[in-house]
Amino acid sequence: MPLTQKQGRLLALFLSEPDSIFSKEDILDHVWEGRAVSEQVVFQNISTLRNIIASDAIRTYSKRGYQWQIPLRKSDPDARPNASGKITQKIPALFLISTLVALTLIAAIFFLNQTKNPADQTPNTEKQTSVAFIPVEARFGGTLSDGKGQLNQNLAASFTTISSPISARAFLNSPYMERQKAGFSENKLLMSGILRWIQGNYFFTYHIQGQHRSWQAYHTSSDIQALSQTVIADIRLITNSRYFSIQNDALVTSELELLHNRNPENSAILVYLAKRHLNEANYDVAGAYIDKLAQLSVTNNMSAYLATAKWLQGERAIAQREILSAQNLLNEAASISEKAELFFIQSEITKAIAEISHIKGDFEAITRQLLQAASLARLANEPVKEIRAYTLLSIMAGKLGFADKKYEYLHHAKSLLADGNFDASHYMLVYYHFAMFAEDRAEKKQWYQDTLSRPITPENTWVFKSAAADFVDMLIEERKWLEAADVADRVPDPATAHQLKAVIYLAQGNRDRGLSEAREAFTLGRVNGDRWVGLPTAFILLENSITDDDPVKISEYKQYIKSNLKGRWKDWRREQLVNLGIE
Repeated sequence: MPLTQKQGRLLALFLSEPDSIFSKEDILDHVWEGRAVSEQVVFQNISTLRNIIASDAIRTYSKRGYQWQIPLRKSDPDARPNASGKITQKIPALFLISTLVALTLIAAIFFLNQTKNPADQTPNTEKQTSVAFIPVEARFGGTLSDGKGQLNQNLAASFTTISSPISARAFLNSPYMERQKAGFSENKLLMSGILRWIQGNYFFTYHIQGQHRSWQAYHTSSDIQALSQTVIADIRLITNSRYFSIQNDALVTSELELLHNRNPENSAILVYLAKRHLNEANYDVAGAYIDKLAQLSVTNNMSAYLATAKWLQGERAIAQREILSAQNLLNEAASISEKAELFFIQSEITKAIAEISHIKGDFEAITRQLLQAASLARLANEPVKEIRAYTLLSIMAGKLGFADKKYEYLHHAKSLLADGNFDASHYMLVYYHFAMFAEDRAEKKQWYQDTLSRPITPENTWVFKSAAADFVDMLIEERKWLEAADVADRVPDPATAHQLKAVIYLAQGNRDRGLSEAREAFTLGRVNGDRWVGLPTAFILLENSITDDDPVKISEYKQYIKSNLKGRWKDWRREQLVNLGIE
C-alpha cells in the first residue's frame, strides 16, 4: 500500500526523534505546517501507518501524544557469521523492513522537495482513472442548442464518449445505478451534466460518479469556450487525485486536505471539506473552510457558491443550536439563490429552513416550506429533489405526531417514483419509513424485507444499515435467531455485520461470542473512522468491562467514547453516559 506525502512526512517525523512523544499540535505543525485540519486527520494517518508497519509501531499516550515504539539499532560492524552462516547479532525482521521503508521514503520525500515546486506536484496514483462522458443536456434545449453542441464537442475531445445509450437526465437521477448498468471497472468514472442559461451566462453543473463516491461542481461563464476549458481542467484535477480510488472513507478528508493545499481557490473542494468536517462535528475547522468559500465566492462573483456558503453556515449554526443565527443565514442563502435564479439550490436551502421549523415544532411552517422546496425542484427539473422533499415532509409529520399526513406524503413520494420510472434503489428510503410507520408486525416485517431487497448505492447505504439494525432488533424480540443472523449476513459492510452479530449473540446469552464480534466491529469501526459502528460497540464493550472490573479496558473504551461522542450523539446517549460515569 503506497503512502501519501503526508504519511511519509509523519513517519519521517517519528523516526527523526524516536524517543520523543509528539503531541497532536507538534504533528500538525511539522506535517501539515499549521494548516487548519482536524485532529481526526492525525489519527487516521497514524492508523494507516500502524496498518502498514505494525499495530504496535506507534503508541498513543492519553492526553499527551504519540511515540515511535520499534527500536532503531545500528548493526555491529564486527559481527561475524557463525558456523551456520547466520549473523550472530540478531536484528528483528520487522525493524529491518520498516527501517528500509522509512529511509527510502525519507530520501524520496527529500528528493521530491528538492526537485519540484510543491504547487507543481501532481498526485502519484496507484491506478490511473479513466473518464467516460455522457453528452450533456440543456435545461431548455432550443435556446441553448449551439452552446450545448460546442460544450459536448469540447468534452468529447478530452474524454471518452460512452457508447451505451444512457441519457444525461437518467444518469443525473441515478448516477451510481447507471454506472453499474454500464458495467464499468472499479477505477473507471462516468460523468455528465446540465447546461443552463441564467441571467446572460452559461451555467454548467457536472457530476462524476465512481465506485465509492461522487463529485459535483458548478461553473459559469458568458463564453462557452472559456467555460469548456475551465470545466475540463477542473475534471482532470479531481480525477487525477486519489479521491475516487480510496476505498476507506475515513481517509477521504486527508485527500481533500491535500487537494485544497494544492488548489486553495477551488470552491468545490472547499464545499466538500466543509461538509465532511460538519459531519465529523469539527465545527471550528468547518467554519474556517466555509468562511473562505464565502470570501472566494464574493471575489469571483459566483452566486451558486456564495449561496452554498451561507447554507453551510446555517447548517453549522443548527448543529451548534444557534437557531436564530441559523434562521438568518438560511434566509440569506435562499434570497441569494432566488435572485440568481438557482432554483435547484434554493430548493435544498428551503429544506434546511424546514429543519428549523421542525425544531420549533411548527408543522404548518414545515408543510409550507417543504411544499415550496418540492415546487422549486420541479421548476428546476430536479425530480429526485422533489421526491426527497415529500419524503422529508412525511418523516417530519411522523415525528410530530401527524399520522394521516405522514402516510399521505409518503404515498405521494412513492407515486412520483413510479411516475418517473425510477430505478429500484430510490424506493429504499420510502420503504424504510413505511416499515417504521407500520403498526402491524407482519406488515412491518414485509416492509423491512422490501427495503432490504432494494439495490445498495453509496447514497442509501445508511438506510440499508439502519433498516437491517431495526429488523434484527425486531427478530430478536421474536427470538428468531436464524432469521436475524441471515439479515446480519446480508449487510455488505463487515463492521456493521459484526456489530449486528454481537447484538444477536449477546441477546442469546452467548457472551463470549457476542463480545468477540463486538471487539471485531469496534476494531473495524475505529480503523475506518466509522463512529456509527465504533460508538455503539464501545458502549457494549465498556458495560462488559465494568462487569469484569477491567480498569485498562474501561479506560480505553471511555477514552474512545469521550473523543468521538460529538453532535447529536450526546443527546441520544445522555442517560447511558451518566449511568456509565462518562458525563
